[in-house]
Amino acid sequence: MIYLQAAIFALAGILIVIALVNVLIMSLLAAQEKMRTIGILKTVGMTPSQVITMFNTTAGSLGSIAVLIGIPLGLIVTKNLLSIMSDSFGFGKISISVDPIQAVILIPFIIIVSILGSYLPAHWAANLFIVQILRKE
Repeated sequence: MIYLQAAIFALAGILIVIALVNVLIMSLLAAQEKMRTIGILKTVGMTPSQVITMFNTTAGSLGSIAVLIGIPLGLIVTKNLLSIMSDSFGFGKISISVDPIQAVILIPFIIIVSILGSYLPAHWAANLFIVQILRKE
């Protein structure tokens, strides 16, 4: 049982790293797409800290939406898949239980992971020179 728990924790850690990389890549793509908008906003007077805040707010909002949709959908899909597997292989009924405390702890953790994943692209976008941005576009 201890080995199974260790394997589950290791897989959870790997999934968190994959989520960070995924958010990082998506934030980099968003920064590339918004380069002209960022240049115009910086021209009008947006500070680098406001650009970073804009990126972090976007990532936090997307993380919140992911939590609100992902946790219930994940529970429903897991319950249905385990039910189908138990019927197919002849196992007894498999029940799923969720600890409410762990679910509540998971919500801010996912939002923080989203914000951390957008940290590097936010700094990259905040430190771009306005002339270079507008010249490329």
